[in-house]
Amino acid sequence: MDFNWLLYGVVAMIIGGVGSNWGLVGGAFLLATAQHLVAYYIGSQWMDAVAYVILILFLIGKPLGFSGKRLKKIEI
Repeated sequence: MDFNWLLYGVVAMIIGGVGSNWGLVGGAFLLATAQHLVAYYIGSQWMDAVAYVILILFLIGKPLGFSGKRLKKIEI
């Protein structure tokens, strides 16, 4: 199918935070809203760039996503 859908899903998961269902929904809404606003005002060729800029900003500013929860470490 389309590899971009997979990348958008991974970006939304990272933005929302791993292990948080509501964070995933919020990340997907933020990503989709930002992409469509940019497509409307600037041009559709910038949709991918906006997704990756948002990803980089979240990785720098809030690397744990919206949820801010750390995953448990399991040792064997």
